[in-house]
Amino acid sequence: MKNDHGDVYIVYRIYPKISKEPIYFTDKESLVSETLRSFRRALGDLKYHINFILDNCPTNYESIIYSIFDKSNICINNVINGGNVGTFIIQIDSALANKYSDIIYFAEDDYYYTDKSLEHGYNHIIQNPEIDFLTLYFNPDYLEHSIHLPYFDKEVYKRENWIDVSTTCLTFFARRASLVRAMPHFLTYKKNNYDSSIFLSLTKLGLFSKLLYWNLLKDMFEGKNEVLKIVAKTFLFGFYQVLLGSRYKLVSTTKPIATHLQSDRLSPGADWLEIILRSKT
Repeated sequence: MKNDHGDVYIVYRIYPKISKEPIYFTDKESLVSETLRSFRRALGDLKYHINFILDNCPTNYESIIYSIFDKSNICINNVINGGNVGTFIIQIDSALANKYSDIIYFAEDDYYYTDKSLEHGYNHIIQNPEIDFLTLYFNPDYLEHSIHLPYFDKEVYKRENWIDVSTTCLTFFARRASLVRAMPHFLTYKKNNYDSSIFLSLTKLGLFSKLLYWNLLKDMFEGKNEVLKIVAKTFLFGFYQVLLGSRYKLVSTTKPIATHLQSDRLSPGADWLEIILRSKT
């Protein structure tokens, strides 16, 4: 790692198998190649260092990385059978140990980025010190999931570039100080807690709304248990945090500037297949 300080320290984990059906790619190697190229373009002019965590990856994955990124800006950590939980814990340990930047980005290999989107997100979190965590992925769940209905305002969504949200996935910006304070809650991931439940316990957004629990009852009558499980784990693993802990601020862009590549979870408002194909020409 470089000794000088930079803008953002990135912990990026890669797994060589496809876990969710992607929009376009049929093999993981080609998916990773394109997502990494999009990631490099998304960094724009940021000064960065990336710790790549390769979980059971063939050696050619290192060649892909070296063909895209300057060797002086990266390190590669090969892991045997780390798994989803294990590699996330490695990310946390690396993020907290880093002395390169107080702004950290947690990255997973199945996200695609538009040009300079990471630079855009970095600038927003730097300019707004009250933000603890930030996601570039506007999850379609925000529009349709009953856990978000108590607080989500579609008019604000249409009007603003950034909005407060209650949950996100494990691809996000974090302030180091916020991560340190929230670390015990992120470590509950080792105990089979959900990422959504972790963030919900931290943000508490909509958690005390009567509408949420009315929606839970309706979901239960319709045989839908997903939200019930999220809320249950929020209290199971974060009871003290929910009742007495500090409230953290998580924001999401409202624009389609990055997306999870799972075919049914694409960020709305963009033709992602066209964007991907256009970048390859």
